Amino acid sequence: SVMLLRIPPITEVDEIVSSVDISLNSELSVLRALSEAALRRGIVHNVILMVDLGDLREGIWPDEILHAVHETIDMSGIELKGIGTNLTCYGGVLPSEKNMQMLADWAKRIEDNFSRKMHILSGGNSSSLPLIRSGKMPKEINHLRIGEAILLGRETVFRKKWPGTSQKVFLLSSELIEVKTKPSVPIGDTGEDAFGKKHEFADKGNMRRGILNVGREDVDVSGLTPLEKDISILGASSDHLLVDLTESSSNYSVGKRISFIPNYSALLASMTSSYVLKKPVNDESVKESNILFYEKISGITSDREWRIAAKELGYNPVCLKNNEEYEKSAFSKGARAVIKSSSLASKLSEMRNTLKSAGLIWISDKPSLGKEGLLKLIIEKGIYEGWLETENIVLLGIQHAEKKEREIINSEHLSTYTMEDVDLINIRQIMHKALRKTSSGTSGLTVYYNPDVSDKGVNGFTDRETHLIMEMTARSGLLKLFAVEADIQKENMCEKKIKSFILSALGKRILDY
Repeated sequence: SVMLLRIPPITEVDEIVSSVDISLNSELSVLRALSEAALRRGIVHNVILMVDLGDLREGIWPDEILHAVHETIDMSGIELKGIGTNLTCYGGVLPSEKNMQMLADWAKRIEDNFSRKMHILSGGNSSSLPLIRSGKMPKEINHLRIGEAILLGRETVFRKKWPGTSQKVFLLSSELIEVKTKPSVPIGDTGEDAFGKKHEFADKGNMRRGILNVGREDVDVSGLTPLEKDISILGASSDHLLVDLTESSSNYSVGKRISFIPNYSALLASMTSSYVLKKPVNDESVKESNILFYEKISGITSDREWRIAAKELGYNPVCLKNNEEYEKSAFSKGARAVIKSSSLASKLSEMRNTLKSAGLIWISDKPSLGKEGLLKLIIEKGIYEGWLETENIVLLGIQHAEKKEREIINSEHLSTYTMEDVDLINIRQIMHKALRKTSSGTSGLTVYYNPDVSDKGVNGFTDRETHLIMEMTARSGLLKLFAVEADIQKENMCEKKIKSFILSALGKRILDY
């Protein structure tokens, strides 16, 4: 299940109940709004009540918790699953045997007063790991919201490396835009810099200085550690980072890149900056394949123009014949495929042999969850259990659904973004959420695309919105399988345009040369 890790804004309750399974809450007014939003959609949204145990960030003060529980359990559309707390983030209060036992005791009082089981006791974040390792964590605490320890391999009390983890999972790489030898001390009278600070400079004589195209607007510079030990950071402005290259044995020049290991604050800033390109970097020991398998689809992938376009994008196009299997292990090395929708179920079965798990974005005006629906077939096939989970499926662009289809969407808790949601939220934000949900715990992404959903904005997507969906899919680096519905209403779309959308998903950009 997907959990919202911050307390929800009251203005976003409709989006929250449609995109996450459970949220952390501390305000009754927000809980009432979540209740109403869930009832409008005919679903049940799970909640955890946060208790403030002294860190003074979010949470209900302990003497008000029983009243809050009483109010919450009377609300329809939401289900109280447990209680939790947050420590260390603001006040720096450390998790301890004492305050964790307080949380467990409050859960027991709730169960005794309301005869309601507290299934989740969420005892904090990465800062709780040392308490677990010491053996002093109360046994009732059964849930932690781990972030930094997983991402950066450090617990957050003493910032020590966590056993069995790597500290080089994320790297920030930036291009040198100037390399020159200059004095180490500014010349002339000095005052405050652009950020209101006055600096003192040590005279080290002339030094070889580099300027990188990243700055304070992109990252917390104080949280960066150069990957090369002989490089040091001199300072930064809003869009430039200055480094000392004097001691480096590398022959750095303009255009070359320098990499840094980010700490938590640097990673947070760079991951949320729209100016920093994010892309997965494969293990160097695995050579990435450029194979593009494809099935012949009349007017779309059946001509010489298709092969030329694929080659221009750096692919080696390989045509699949009927019932032909993919090259073994090709997908684990980066291969991709474009197929007809009628082949989707069988090809997913073949992919299961080479990928550990998968996500699916279903881009269509209809959910296809009826009696003969393709998506219903995929969901119900037992072979996908544990591999293609419903929690990693997103429906995008839905314009209409039958009663039975709505029931399946609700019962399977399928994340669904209708065209109404697209109008309210915008496609860029929705795609960020869709890619995050379908990539959570998976090793590859499948996209099903029905061109009927792209009708120049009459009821569905405009051409530009469709291209943006495909471009964001390409930038994610996750795409493995693209299935296109060939049986479409021809008056809405020409084959050439469908081809252009597919090429966007494969990485074609407007200014490709």
